[in-house]
Amino acid sequence: MSQRYNPLIQLDNIGYIKNSKPLLANISFQVRKNEIITIVGKNGAGKTTLCKTLIGIIKPSTGKIIKQDGLKISYIPQINDHNVLVPIRVKDFILLNSKKKLETADFGLIQQLNLENSLNKLFKDLSGGEKQKVMLLRALLLCPDIIILDEPASNIDFSSREDMYSLINEYKGKNNFSVIMVSHDLHMVLKNTDWVLCLNEGKIGCSGVPSVVNENEILKTISSNYKYYNHKD
Repeated sequence: MSQRYNPLIQLDNIGYIKNSKPLLANISFQVRKNEIITIVGKNGAGKTTLCKTLIGIIKPSTGKIIKQDGLKISYIPQINDHNVLVPIRVKDFILLNSKKKLETADFGLIQQLNLENSLNKLFKDLSGGEKQKVMLLRALLLCPDIIILDEPASNIDFSSREDMYSLINEYKGKNNFSVIMVSHDLHMVLKNTDWVLCLNEGKIGCSGVPSVVNENEILKTISSNYKYYNHKD
C-alpha cells in the first residue's frame, strides 16, 4: 500500500470495554481513499464491534477516531441485524432517505446483482442472499466515500460470491470510494484487497498487504478455523 496523506479515517489506539471486559484494545490504522481493507478474525475477535465503532454506533472507551469533514459512510450489517418486518418495496427501500430517482445507468447495476425481478417485492419477503444484495445496491446508489460491509456474502450461494466481490471491486474503481469488509472467504477477498487487518482477541494480531499477511501464522490459524465457524462478532 502506498503511503498517502490525508486518510479518510484514522484510528489511534482505540479500545472498547463492555461489562468490564475489553472487546477492543490498541487498535490503530488508517483508511485511505480508493482502497479495500479486509478484516478477518476468529469468533469473538471484535470484527463487528470495530465496524460499529467506525460508524459511531459504539463510542470507544479509549483512543480517538479522526474523520475527514463531511465524510459519507454506508454500513451494511450482518443479515440478522436487518429489520425484516418493515413492509416496504425493494425499489422504495433502495432510495429511502435519498433525493435521487432510479436512472437508466442504475439498472445496469441492478441487473448485475440479478435484482431486476425483485424491485416490486417487499423487502421482508426476500431471501437472505437477496436482502444482502439489496443492501449492497442501496449502499452503492448512495455514492458514499466509504462502504463498510460486515459479511456481505454470508447468505449468498458460493457460486455467486466471487461475482459479488468482483462487482464491489469494479465499482470501487469506477467511483473512487473505499471499502472496509469483514469476510471469511479468504481465497476470494485476499486477491482483491489492498490491506488485511487480522484481529485476535480484540487486538491487531497482524496487518499488511495480502502477500505478506498470508504467510503470518495468525492468519493461517484463522483460516484453519473458518470451516467450523459460526459468525457472532
